Amino acid sequence: MRLGIDARLYSQTGVGVYIQNLLFHFKHLIPKDWKVFVYVYENINLPISKKWKIREVKARWHSLAEQTSFLKELLKDRLDLMHFTYFSFPILYPRPFVITIHDLTPLKFKTGKASTKSKIVYEAKHFFYRMVLKAAVLRAKGIIVPSKQVKREVIKFGAKGRKVKVIYEGIDEELKKIEEKPVDIKKPYFLYVSNIYPHKNVEFAIE
Repeated sequence: MRLGIDARLYSQTGVGVYIQNLLFHFKHLIPKDWKVFVYVYENINLPISKKWKIREVKARWHSLAEQTSFLKELLKDRLDLMHFTYFSFPILYPRPFVITIHDLTPLKFKTGKASTKSKIVYEAKHFFYRMVLKAAVLRAKGIIVPSKQVKREVIKFGAKGRKVKVIYEGIDEELKKIEEKPVDIKKPYFLYVSNIYPHKNVEFAIE
């Protein structure tokens, strides 16, 4: 079995944490006789088996290089199965793959607030986002989602229900190392855990 794992977002927040923990546990779960290829954007130290192959690809997510040079690298390795850990993938990839779709926020809330591009460029990128997402839900052998709500949304977008699997995300391994300490907070408070990006609707939380 030749398995590929897209870890290009490993150093990022959000999806990066998902990939970090995925690789940490995969090294104990994947059979030793499998050939595993891990694709990274930059050469970094990964918590993986020494037998696994690391492929450095200079192809950022949401880019033309992702659709061209990353595609060429994948085809070279003749994978039996590829796991794209984020919705953005080479749409012309012809071999079997599974994909993780974390949410459909950009589809549901098209604000453009998080973009520094002009309105025309933003609209073009949003159109391409829909096209890539549609290709993912129609062609993937399996779709991993983190909740039942996202599963309903992905099915509504066109995916067949039988191939959408809810796999709840666990606790980050780093959090297990933190020592619990009581905090003396006497007044009621709100706790917001996320990035402070406009599309996260922080404005509403503040109001």
